Amino acid sequence: MGKSKNGGLGKHSDDPLKFRIIDGKLIISVGIERIADDYMESGMVVADIRGYANDVIKKLQDDEEDGSTIFTDLLDRIKKELYNDGCEYFEDRTE
Repeated sequence: MGKSKNGGLGKHSDDPLKFRIIDGKLIISVGIERIADDYMESGMVVADIRGYANDVIKKLQDDEEDGSTIFTDLLDRIKKELYNDGCEYFEDRTE
């Protein structure tokens, strides 16, 4: 068996960002090679994609003092933007 094209990162390591609802869960997935793309203007590259992906997970899970995370802040922002954009799936329950 020859070495895999992606260095053994898995067959889905280059998958694009996808959003789905499965069994009542919002599933967000992206191949780890995608999050490690050379996007920095300094020319720095990610040398250890798997290690970098683990650090991304840790950063997404880091709690602030109030219990929020970068990810929960993003979800709150999305909710506010949808409400402000007139999303039809909100209802007033202040009565």
